[in-house]
Amino acid sequence: MDTTDDISRPHIKRYTNPDIADIATIKTKEKNERVSLQGIVQKATKIIETSQSSRKIVTVSDSSGEIDIKFWSTKTNVNPFEAGTMLVIKSVKVDHYGGKASLNSTPSTTVEVKEDLETLEGKVEAACFDDDNMSIMVENSIFNISRCLMERIFPTFKFTPGKIVMAIASAYQITDLVEVNNDHED
Repeated sequence: MDTTDDISRPHIKRYTNPDIADIATIKTKEKNERVSLQGIVQKATKIIETSQSSRKIVTVSDSSGEIDIKFWSTKTNVNPFEAGTMLVIKSVKVDHYGGKASLNSTPSTTVEVKEDLETLEGKVEAACFDDDNMSIMVENSIFNISRCLMERIFPTFKFTPGKIVMAIASAYQITDLVEVNNDHED
């Protein structure tokens, strides 16, 4: 993408490929802010057509909550929206209507099925807090992690010994935190 100097790469990334956030965090975002999420499909409507538009509403949940996503126009044909399918959905916009948060697809929305997930549990042995290389070491393996998930483990972004995590990982990427505890033996 060619651009002027006053538009930075991080700004473009936040717009086209924002970091994955949990649903509870997404619900606190401003209207029209772009987000990405990972969750399990709870239910999906059939395509709803009017003279003006077509849409499909998919309800997705993670360990922090549940949210409806409206897929518009050509995005209604994205598959699979079957209950129980784990998806990563990137670049959707936050909407607030009637006191309830929801999400809307955008032209750059992508949906990816996650089949290669593993459950991971262990003590966090080390952590890197660099924005472009955020990671933790668990059971002698290093896993990349998003800023919002790192904040759930280390709210002050400073390493504290004795943190135990139960997480969902895919190809050395922490995709969701199930539980964070303190080891009381230290």
